[in-house]
Amino acid sequence: FVAATETATVSGVRIAWSPTLGWANPDRAIVAACERALAALESHGAVVVDTVESVFEERPVFAWVARAARGSWRTATASGGPETFDARFLPEALTTANYGAGLTDIDALLDAEAGAHRAGLALARLFERFDVLVTPGMATIPPRHREASPYGPGWAADYTLAFNLTRSPATVTPVGFVPDDEGSSLPVAMQMVMPRGRDLELMSFSAAAEQILDLVSRRAPSP
Repeated sequence: FVAATETATVSGVRIAWSPTLGWANPDRAIVAACERALAALESHGAVVVDTVESVFEERPVFAWVARAARGSWRTATASGGPETFDARFLPEALTTANYGAGLTDIDALLDAEAGAHRAGLALARLFERFDVLVTPGMATIPPRHREASPYGPGWAADYTLAFNLTRSPATVTPVGFVPDDEGSSLPVAMQMVMPRGRDLELMSFSAAAEQILDLVSRRAPSP
């Protein structure tokens, strides 16, 4: 890792920029912060080859839920039953666990792995043309403690869940600040993804990007 970061560069790296992945509805201020960051990377030799509106043929969330639901239900029932679980977790977590109650282990495994395989193939096709996929880190700023996001449960997961499913290496790098409706300035980031097995290459690219974008994030204007 140390050697990878010592020789870090963004020069010549081919970037696919996907502001939505085909389903997210990000805040315009977050997209703008990411696009300023991409322009900074281009000024240091990176190549933003294309904007990709849709990466996957189907939403990976369905396969991810199939993988997570059975284990969530086991966790819920092993610690005192669903009544105890209801008292401790948000409705979104309950939905995943309750869905798992209706699955057999084999159904959950087959649905999850088939969906993960299809998502992996879609990424493989993308990475035939690009070195790294860049997206926002989140669709919107985080909600306040103990408050639900107006965006819904996907506010933090819309951009990360697919790469958790495919086990793709991914990093996030700060790109600026966005004010909330009460005037607080909150940091936002963009996500960078590479194919499985290219973890060190991603670390190198991410380290170089972070050095460049640290300056951008400190001086980025609020929209």
